[in-house]
Amino acid sequence: MLHAVSEWLRHLIFLILLAVMVELILPQNGLQKYARTVFGLLIVVSMLGPLASLFAGNLSAQIMSQGIGGPLLGPGVGSVQTSGTYQADLELAIRQEITATLGMDLVNVRVITSLQPDGSSQVEGVSVLTGQSVTAAQREEIQAEICDTLGLAANVVEVSEI
Repeated sequence: MLHAVSEWLRHLIFLILLAVMVELILPQNGLQKYARTVFGLLIVVSMLGPLASLFAGNLSAQIMSQGIGGPLLGPGVGSVQTSGTYQADLELAIRQEITATLGMDLVNVRVITSLQPDGSSQVEGVSVLTGQSVTAAQREEIQAEICDTLGLAANVVEVSEI
């Protein structure tokens, strides 16, 4: 978190220094007025950037937890949620995705995450328990769907049956 704030301030200071340098270089005419306006807008957008990413992250989390269309959202969403909430949302989304695409009911889905230095959560593994007996091909199909959706390697996704 502190690293993100530090980077944001560094970026903001860089934009302000760049705006001052451009203003000093430009001659005193109408062009300088436009440069001030452009850099002023850039600075305002830069200042509002963290708020926009916070709202975008919450929107992504709501979409993911409701299972609204498209592939599952990746680990970046975890940066605005606690690890437990992120895991629960992913577990629900995986259950819904497998049911919708493959027509199989899952009894239990367990997502293992780790907290990254930047405060975001990264998926380390997924364990799935099916409610019915499945063939090896179906097991591979479930595993492939989860791997493709979350961008994971096959060796970190475990599929078992009751």
